[in-house]
Amino acid sequence: SEIPTLLFETLDNICWDSTDPNDILALKATLWALGSIGSSNEGYLMLEPNRVVQRLIEVATIATVLSVKSTCLYALGLLSRARYAAEVFEEHGWVLCYNIEGEYEYAVPPRIEMVLNVSEWATDGILKALDEAPKGEEGEGEEAQQLDVPPDLDPIQKSIIESVVSLNSHFYIKPASRTLA
Repeated sequence: SEIPTLLFETLDNICWDSTDPNDILALKATLWALGSIGSSNEGYLMLEPNRVVQRLIEVATIATVLSVKSTCLYALGLLSRARYAAEVFEEHGWVLCYNIEGEYEYAVPPRIEMVLNVSEWATDGILKALDEAPKGEEGEGEEAQQLDVPPDLDPIQKSIIESVVSLNSHFYIKPASRTLA
């Protein structure tokens, strides 16, 4: 069929690290299409001559754009629903999951970091700032939401972090939600 050939050509012709919004959109659409087609046994068999599982694991591992990695992981989850894909996932170290009757259901990576490693763009201190954020108490003012964020953050990054932290307090959730919207 021509459709799988076109999808794999698209996958091969777009740089997985591209930050161009059109490239990212085309890559994610291709990943969604491959995952959707391959979620049935018949669809998976149509895609397997192109080594679909191996190629998507490679994209998920190498890509540096988090939305591409996440879409790829989702597509792999769809592919893993096909019984015929189980052996290939197992060969790549993925854990096979079965229902209570012992029937194969899907596969998952043994460690999510295998495909969602984002250490290259993580900023030291952000998660620490979230963990150490003051917990708002009833009657406390805005000073309860002040964070010790890294000084090298621009105002937009700082606002995002402060808003995310504020989401954990029912006193500040409404304004934080508006800020993030």
